[in-house]
Amino acid sequence: MFVYAIGHGVAIGAMYEHFQHSLKTISYYVNRVIKAIALLRFTYIVLPSGTDPLHPRICDDDQFYPYFKDAIGAIDGTYIPAHVLKDRQARYRNRKNVISQNVMGVCGFNLIFHYVSVGFEGAAADMMVLRRAIDVGGFTVPQGKYYLVDSRYGNAAQFLAPYRGERYHILEYQNHGNAAYKNMRDKFNHRHAQIRNCVERCFDVLKNRFQTLREDNCYPFRVQVLIVLACCVVHNFI
Repeated sequence: MFVYAIGHGVAIGAMYEHFQHSLKTISYYVNRVIKAIALLRFTYIVLPSGTDPLHPRICDDDQFYPYFKDAIGAIDGTYIPAHVLKDRQARYRNRKNVISQNVMGVCGFNLIFHYVSVGFEGAAADMMVLRRAIDVGGFTVPQGKYYLVDSRYGNAAQFLAPYRGERYHILEYQNHGNAAYKNMRDKFNHRHAQIRNCVERCFDVLKNRFQTLREDNCYPFRVQVLIVLACCVVHNFI
């Protein structure tokens, strides 16, 4: 029932016809499994150590090695549709005018989540979500390593952002060869965007696997938060 619910984005009421069980029974077991799977995040969503081997995405490509040899992944935020009470909707309305929760994902180059922060309002700034993860959420970066971030995050010893004032997104570089680079900063931004793209691909895979993350649902918000965690756990497991 749980897999059916998250994979197809099906509401409890619609599952009544499919499984031929009472709404009470379906709701009880789906909620129990959601909570149980979410608890497995401590087993399946784990921070890397500083001794993990360098990923082939970096070490096997001279465009990235040795320049990004200490990069261990990337960070980005994504919006997951949310259902909240009317008096809370303003805080959860994102810059696209959609009611959502702001989810921060930290992933490796193998498209596996290292850390996930869930439940923030859609209006929350990405940098604020990252700061909270560091201050109270247990998110740490191994000494001497760093994650790639986009310009919405600040540059720091453990977070490497692109140069401001230069083009950055991969689409801006399409159909242009190396000769088209304006300067070294432009070239750096292209390389940075190419490998930071892993976190965007990771979110794409996650949302394609679990339709429930692409649609609004009527679960209580605390359960909606657990659903995101549970989906990330299953994503890492498979």
